[in-house]
Amino acid sequence: MTNAAAFTWETAGVETEVLSDSDREASASETLTTQLPIGKMLATVVESTPVSKTILGNNVFVANLKFRIDHVFMLEKPVLDEAGKPVSQKGAILMEMVRLTEDEAAIVDKAHAGRFIYDEISLPTPTEKEFFRRRRLFVANRLGLITGNTAALTSKSWGYDVIGKSVVLTTELNEWTDKKGVLQQNVRVARDGYAYPELAQAESSDDWSQI
Repeated sequence: MTNAAAFTWETAGVETEVLSDSDREASASETLTTQLPIGKMLATVVESTPVSKTILGNNVFVANLKFRIDHVFMLEKPVLDEAGKPVSQKGAILMEMVRLTEDEAAIVDKAHAGRFIYDEISLPTPTEKEFFRRRRLFVANRLGLITGNTAALTSKSWGYDVIGKSVVLTTELNEWTDKKGVLQQNVRVARDGYAYPELAQAESSDDWSQI
C-alpha cells in the first residue's frame, strides 16, 4: 500500500497552467511529434503580423507570415541503393524528395495537416540588400500578390491581401550552434521554398525540377 497523504482537489494546491496561443495550437495536434515535416506541402496564409527587427545592423520591418499546412505531398527520404540500403557520400546519407502515394499522404496529413509554420519576409527599406528584395518579390509572385498589372506592393498587400493565399512550401532542416556551443535544429521554409499552388495537384511525374 502507498503511504501517500490524502488530498482533495481543493487542498492539493495544484498550480494553474496558463495557456498561450501556441499551447492551444499544439494541443489540437494529432501527434506528439514536434518536428515539422521536411518536404513539399500545400499551405495557406492564415495570419500576417508586422514585426520590427534588426537585420545586418539595419532596423527593418518584416511580415511574419503564419501558414496552416493543408496537405503534404512530398517528403525528404534517403536515397536507396539496389539492395535497399541508404546511400552515403562523405559520411552523410544522401537525401531526395519523394512524392507520396495517396495512402502515404493520408498518414502524413493525419500527423501534420492543420499544424502551423512561419516565415519572415523582409519589407523594403532605402538601404536593403538586393537579395532581400529579390526574395520578397519572388514570394509575392508565388503568393499571387503580383500579377500582370500589379503596380505596387503596400502594407495592405502584406497585411491583408495575403490572408487566405495558398502556396506550395518547401521546408528544410536548419542547424546552428547556440552561445553555449550546443547544436540546435529546427525546420524552416527554404529561401526559395515557394511555388505555385497548382503544383500540389500535378500528376505524378519523373520530373519534379520545377517544384
